[in-house]
Amino acid sequence: MSLRKQYALGSTALMLLLSVVGQARATIYNGPSASDVDTDPATNVSLTVPDSGNIIKVTLSARLSGFADNVSIWLSHDGVALLPIYTGEADSFPDSPIIDATWDDAASGPAPASGSAVGTFTPVQPLSAFNGLDVFGTWTLTLKDTGGFPGDGTLLESWSIDVTTDGIQVPGVPEPSSILLVALGAIVLLPAGCAAARKKYRRA
Repeated sequence: MSLRKQYALGSTALMLLLSVVGQARATIYNGPSASDVDTDPATNVSLTVPDSGNIIKVTLSARLSGFADNVSIWLSHDGVALLPIYTGEADSFPDSPIIDATWDDAASGPAPASGSAVGTFTPVQPLSAFNGLDVFGTWTLTLKDTGGFPGDGTLLESWSIDVTTDGIQVPGVPEPSSILLVALGAIVLLPAGCAAARKKYRRA
């Protein structure tokens, strides 16, 4: 292989490497549903994230039905325990409010404490508390009746976290940047080594 071709291949691999390293990626992880979550003491529902990467941003989405405004919500992961997301303060009988909400630090304002909450809202405390942590591991949604009337049969229909990291890596699988570094080394160094060996052979 000519020196010019080596440089061309090396440059291509390097450009590909730079395009991958540090590339942010957003992934949605869905948690399980649960029934009768308006309890006191609280109910915990968890999901496990198999990926790894430093967290840049987190949003939380949840849908609850059946007197949902008497349930308060917290989110826990790694070193952050029971981060307050939503505080329910009512039991709007005979109405049956729902929560169909996304909590995002960039939203314009908080969810109402009574009645239905539909839309995108700011959490009680910022989700940026998770920034810098590894997304890998257990995430726990904690729900508790704080309206004073537990046992109304509130249903957690669905919930999910949308996490942006600085690059997802499955544990035990080399990340793309590592693979590209090996490839780059092979492209640049192997031909050079072969050339040196040929030169040595000719001198002998």
